[in-house]
Order: sequence, then structure tokens, then C-alpha cells
Amino acid sequence: MVRPRGPGGRRERHHRCRTDGRRRAGGGSLGHAPGRCAGGGASRIRCGRMKPGNFTRRLLYWASVAAGLVLAIVPLPAWLDVVRPDLALLAILYWILTSPRIAGLGYAWLAGLFLDVLRGMTLGQHALGFLVVAFLAHRLQLRMRMFPILHQAASVMLLLGVYHFVIFWTDGLTGHGYTGWNRWLPVLTGALLWPLIVAAGDSVTRRSR
Repeated sequence: MVRPRGPGGRRERHHRCRTDGRRRAGGGSLGHAPGRCAGGGASRIRCGRMKPGNFTRRLLYWASVAAGLVLAIVPLPAWLDVVRPDLALLAILYWILTSPRIAGLGYAWLAGLFLDVLRGMTLGQHALGFLVVAFLAHRLQLRMRMFPILHQAASVMLLLGVYHFVIFWTDGLTGHGYTGWNRWLPVLTGALLWPLIVAAGDSVTRRSR
């Protein structure tokens, strides 16, 4: 039996051909390339959680923060101890800028709590400082990632200044305040080290892929 050819039949065949073509191009799903995340930001974030590289980045995150915590308690001569940079916090800032989803606020607070225990400080003092700085860095990370490295270092210096102000403030509350100008030297050394932190972090991240 011969089917009548009309405008409706032509439109139906054209639609079927377009649909089949999309399925072939997408590997079975309509209009999407195989192996890619479809949809907007929320669906892409959900798909990103399954990427194996995130696990490696989490390991690198905790390894770098742990190294910074250990170096924070290594004995140094007095003249070098006053300029000791806050390497653990610098590592947290690096990962917030490069992989904000694996460098959450809770992790920053936990790292600060470890530092309180290691240094024998008032429990929660460094944890509060890390948490405040991590919160600010998360709010500014999209903008800071677009900065040249020297502008990033200046922004990091401001964030380190906030951190040391929190420590200064909590020291005053606990009766251990020290107003010497040299307590602010780690702010400067941390900013000077930032380009090296970025270069080292990028190199390790590339090798781990």
C-alpha cells in the first residue's frame, strides 16, 4: 500500500532524520557529546564530583597543608622565626583559587585547629583565623584568579593581614597580646613567597594528571 505524500509526512520524516542524526552524534543521548557533562552549572558540578582527578587533588591538598603545619613547628633561629611564613594558610589559599570545591571552609577550620594543638595555643584561635581568611578567599576567588601574579600577591598580603589581625585580637582577649611590629613580618614574607607557591603548586598539579 502506498502512503500518501503530503506536507505532514515530509515534516515527520525530516524530524525523524534530525533526531537520529543527533543520537548518532551524541553516542545515544540526544544532542550531547559522549563523555561530557550536559546541562548548566548544577549538572556540571554533579558530574565533576565523579572525576578521578578530584581525589588526587584532595590528596595533594592535605599533603601540602600537612607539610605547612609541620614546617610551622620546626625549630628555627630567633631571627628567622619572626619572619616564618604561614605556609599552611598559603597552601589553603592556593587550593581555594585553583580548586575551590575541594578546599572547603570546614577543611580550613580543621587545619587551623591542628595548628592550635601543635603550637599549644588557645584552642580555636588559628582555626578562627583560617576560617575567616578562607571565607574571604572563597568570596574573591573568581576575581583573584584573573589577576596577574603580582596583583595576586598583593591580595594575598591583605588576606594574611586579616589573619594576623584575628590572631592579634584573640591574643588580646586571652591576655597574651604582643604589639611589636615584627609580628606582622610573616604578612610580608608570605606575599613575597606567593609566586613560588603558585609555581610549585602548578608544577605538582600538572605532574599528577
